Amino acid sequence: MPERLDNWVDYLTAHAILDVLFRWLRMSCIAVLITGDPIATVSRIVSSFTPLIRDTVGPVDATWAELDLRTVSRLPDPREFAACVIAGSPHSVTERAAWMLNAETYLRAARTVGTGLFGICFGHQLMASAFGGRVALNPKGREMGLCVARPLCSNTQLRWPADTIEVFMTHSDTVAALPPNARVLAATEREAHAAIDYGEQCFSTQFHPEFTPNVLRCYLEHYRQQMQAQGDDVGLLVAGLRETPRAQVLLRRFIQLAVEHDAQRIQRCAS
Repeated sequence: MPERLDNWVDYLTAHAILDVLFRWLRMSCIAVLITGDPIATVSRIVSSFTPLIRDTVGPVDATWAELDLRTVSRLPDPREFAACVIAGSPHSVTERAAWMLNAETYLRAARTVGTGLFGICFGHQLMASAFGGRVALNPKGREMGLCVARPLCSNTQLRWPADTIEVFMTHSDTVAALPPNARVLAATEREAHAAIDYGEQCFSTQFHPEFTPNVLRCYLEHYRQQMQAQGDDVGLLVAGLRETPRAQVLLRRFIQLAVEHDAQRIQRCAS
């Protein structure tokens, strides 16, 4: 190959590498904030809740990060993330552990700087507590299985369904008192605050849009005795499990909006 052509190829190769690197550096990042581990039978399927969340979201023009709120010594500036998804946990927000209080401070900071937030189950309750609400043991008992969420108000950003949707639930605590200015998007038979809209790209759901029927089946077996003690037929609940695509779309739509919003921010900063 002639030397000039060889140099030209080297130039194009270097330029392509730099272009990929530049795009990666400018790419949005989604953080999954870990607050607990899946039960043992689910841990044999996935290492944490992050793969379930990523599989639900699907392809997205963003990178992913995982931060364990229980153990991380220093949390990054929330402005580094387009959005944070706060995952579920076997813990209770009512424990008021030091790492939970630190996490609530971080969520307030993230909301202030405009980072999108989506809380799931424990994350739903942690957000409510962080923003001025109250979490308590649900007097209606543990809610598990495929449940029907009925809409209470609309949200054009998430394109919240105007009719009922099926969702996966597994929780014993509840948001007993709403934070100021929070809107309830949906409720189920045992959960009055099944989904909450805080505005400013902040949403949360008591239900699990990232769960699959197999994952929830493991949880039902894990809590079989407790569920039967309160009069629930676990066999019937297991038999009724099926996919919840309309719940999954809500999380997917949130991430898409967060990435689009962050891309606009990056473009403004670059111009």
